[in-house]
Amino acid sequence: MKPVKLKVNEYNNDEIERISKRFNLSKTSAKILLNRNIKSFDDIEQFLEPNFKYFERAENYKDLHKGCKRVIEAINNNDRILIYGDYDVDGVTSISQFVVFLKKAGAYVNYYVPERESEGYGISSDFVNSVKSGEINFELLITVDCGIAEIEKIDEITKLDKDVIIIDHHESREELPNAYAIINPKQKDCPSENKHLCAAGLSFKFLINLNKFLKIDNIEDVLLEYACLGTIADIVDLV
Repeated sequence: MKPVKLKVNEYNNDEIERISKRFNLSKTSAKILLNRNIKSFDDIEQFLEPNFKYFERAENYKDLHKGCKRVIEAINNNDRILIYGDYDVDGVTSISQFVVFLKKAGAYVNYYVPERESEGYGISSDFVNSVKSGEINFELLITVDCGIAEIEKIDEITKLDKDVIIIDHHESREELPNAYAIINPKQKDCPSENKHLCAAGLSFKFLINLNKFLKIDNIEDVLLEYACLGTIADIVDLV
């Protein structure tokens, strides 16, 4: 076995000292920041003192504004909104964020979690059949942590004159579902650089932007707890 060689980046001691004194950090912490390419005072402050004002602009997420406008329209029209998400932690915490937020917004909202053994991941055939039969009804479907690869099933639902918003972080195909809006930073033509967000992170981003219009007090910290849990459980990048 060949010995492992570690290459440690070297930085000017003056630069380390400057960061250490400015932010009251140990020199080791200052080196870690530099190794992560967090070098300017603005970037360091943003990393050490995170704030919603540092969020990436909503405009960078394709269809995000369009999706928010449709949700507002649904609330105003008292449309039935159904949140569909996978049964894993990322899916459940995404559903939870939407249900908590939309109930506070006065929306007519319900949710659907597929049964693990019989329905599995993604939009299940049982669910689609229940929608087609009228057993499950809604005007707006929001899928979280799934939907991006469900071209045929989304098409079956939209043919029933129902709108679908997809919030998903999985890799997208060249062909996308015929949905009203698709929020997925991995889709083509989406300028967002945050390709690593899980569904819980994207749901949080969506709802924070939606709240700019609905102005629900003291909701951010509640949603953030769900977003953090989903992010950690889905083992996506934290930085």
